[in-house]
Amino acid sequence: MKLLFSSSIQPEAELLKGLLDNAGIPAEIRNETVSQNFPGAPFQPEIWVLNDGDYPRACLVRDAWRESAAPGNLEEHANKKKPTARGALVGLGLSACFFLGLALLLGRRFAESGNLKFAFSMVFCLLVVAALIRLAAAQWPGAKAKH
Repeated sequence: MKLLFSSSIQPEAELLKGLLDNAGIPAEIRNETVSQNFPGAPFQPEIWVLNDGDYPRACLVRDAWRESAAPGNLEEHANKKKPTARGALVGLGLSACFFLGLALLLGRRFAESGNLKFAFSMVFCLLVVAALIRLAAAQWPGAKAKH
């Protein structure tokens, strides 16, 4: 059994463990909950390769993973996946439609039952719709920024 990797960032250890599992390399994470129980303690999640014969392949998987996560590669990946203004507007529009539908449903429940909690919830949903529409208007292409 050999130590392959250690990180103070739990998701990194879990990601690499998943890559090792996919490659058919038996490994385990140690100390994954120790650092959570003792804040500030020097314990970090560690990945241990169970079979010494698998260690060279595990090193290749680890190194390939580190190479793919190099800062230059992350920059290239980020540039390919930039959100557009259109995507933001679509998201805001869909959210506004959801809350508008919820407000209409709550208005119907209020009309049927007369319970004020439905009326207050409906007003809250309408305020959220108004805020989402205001955000969308501010992000609309060609909208002038107010200073």
